[in-house]
Parts: sequence; C-alpha cells; structure tokens
Amino acid sequence: MSDLSFAILIPTHNEAADIQRTLDAAVAVQYTQKEILVIDDASTDNTAGIVSNYADRGVRLIRMAANRGVAAARNVGLRASEADIVIILNADVLLPPDFIERLAPHYKAGADF
Repeated sequence: MSDLSFAILIPTHNEAADIQRTLDAAVAVQYTQKEILVIDDASTDNTAGIVSNYADRGVRLIRMAANRGVAAARNVGLRASEADIVIILNADVLLPPDFIERLAPHYKAGADF
C-alpha cells in the first residue's frame, strides 16, 4: 500500500467563476500518483472551455450530456476514476499543495477507506 493513488473529483455545473482557481490549486497539489477529473454536469456557461485548457496539466474533463445533479456527477466520476482513494471537492475548494502528502500517511497506516 506504499504507492497509493489519489483522485481529485470535481463535479461542476456553471462554475466558470470559480473553476480556474480550483484547478490551479488542484494541479499544484504535490503528489506523484494523482488524477484530477472534472465532471461537467451539462454547464451552459464556459466551465468546460476553462477546464479543457488544463488538459495538458493532467486534468481530465468528462462532460455529461444532460444535467442530472451533483450526486450523478459524483457517481460518474467515481466510475471513471482508477485511483485507490478519491477526494471529492466542490468547484470552489482550494486545496493546499501538501494536502495529499498530509493525507496519504493515514491511509498507508491502515485508515479505513
């Protein structure tokens, strides 16, 4: 369990005002084995366009065809993730760069997940 992988899931719907800051913080998180998935729940603003600008920094955008709500978006992200541990954020949460580095030792020591 020494090489745990983490996913940061960010369900969104019309979050153009906040998503860039959230993604800037997420890509700055210092941990080698992480994936960042944004599940766009049929936004009608420029959320998906902003997120697509982060593809070269490891952010994967999953676009839902119809608005189904945040729980459905979370479930889509959970099914798409390949990580051992999943962190689900709101689209306006700014993680500190060492968030996973501080969290990982608890799971490595046997925390129930």
